[in-house]
Amino acid sequence: MGQDLPTDLSPYSTPDTFGIKDIRAILEKYCTGKRCLDIGCGTLPRPAYMIEETEWAGIDPLDGERDFEFVQSDAENIPFEDSIFDACLFATSIDHLKDPVQAIREAHRVLKPGGYVIIWLGIRPRQKYAKWLRKGGWYNERHPWAFTKESLIGLMKEFELMETVNIKFNDYIFVFGCTE
Repeated sequence: MGQDLPTDLSPYSTPDTFGIKDIRAILEKYCTGKRCLDIGCGTLPRPAYMIEETEWAGIDPLDGERDFEFVQSDAENIPFEDSIFDACLFATSIDHLKDPVQAIREAHRVLKPGGYVIIWLGIRPRQKYAKWLRKGGWYNERHPWAFTKESLIGLMKEFELMETVNIKFNDYIFVFGCTE
């Protein structure tokens, strides 16, 4: 039978977790001294990727205690005013959403002019993506979306691709700049 996992742990709970150093370096470059929204921040009080020199806010459909500003919400209806964040972060969350297109529209709405959208996710190789499409576009219950580099860039058509970091294998960090 399956083993019960501790509820206080997450893949992002330690500074040595895969990808944490890479995302922290990107966040230091684009978010230091700024106000940033973590879209799909998870249930940890403070994910290990969050850098200290940033004013963080987060949204997630799952409630819980956070040590940064938090509002329980989904990404498709961000409960913040227009143009108040310098960056929006999707840290391995964009493939979990109900409607990534609407979530990107909402991220664009809450960004200040010249802001950034930072997306950390596992990219599907074209063959696996084609298989996902043949299955009707349903990857699994927790990950209803899959992306290739091209499909993600297509989703971000209102933004300029600023930087791409290949962490390892098919895991990437993309930084998009708001052109408006």
